[in-house]
Amino acid sequence: FADKSDVVVQFFAFGDSPYDAKCEKCNTCIALDDVTQEADCTRFDCLDYTTLEDDNTCTYEGREYECWRDTIIPYMNSRIDAGDAAFSVHAGDFIKGVSALQTSPRCNPYALASRRNLFSAIPNFLIVPGDNDWNECAAYDLNSNTDPHRKDWRRTFAEEPQFQQFSTDFQEGVKPIISRK
Repeated sequence: FADKSDVVVQFFAFGDSPYDAKCEKCNTCIALDDVTQEADCTRFDCLDYTTLEDDNTCTYEGREYECWRDTIIPYMNSRIDAGDAAFSVHAGDFIKGVSALQTSPRCNPYALASRRNLFSAIPNFLIVPGDNDWNECAAYDLNSNTDPHRKDWRRTFAEEPQFQQFSTDFQEGVKPIISRK
């Protein structure tokens, strides 16, 4: 209805982004000092999966990442602030997938932290790991739910306070409780 009396809750849902696949500008990483962001990585060739070490510091912050940071997230936040949406949910796959016979060297704590920092700007944000984020990573163990990469994912997202509870009330003056098991 035009007056939205038929709407229970409006929200943003997205996935498969931002992973900057086949991007010429996303050779970004954390420098040897483990702090400084390098716009053109000197430690690794982050764009070459065939030679990239699993233990790399690549962050993949190219044009797609910048579009999310500079345009899409501010738009979503303005709509949430205006009461037009209650929350946002990422339905998975912010890491570029690989073929079934490979594992992705993009699954590293630095790439996860980059996305955590990006998404932490969104109030009332939920994130669900996609198959690329959960199954296609080096060190993934099909028979275990506690391998190192999954522990990194949980530490980065599931244990962070901003991803554990909604930060602002919904239009009705309440906010639901998030429970992760």
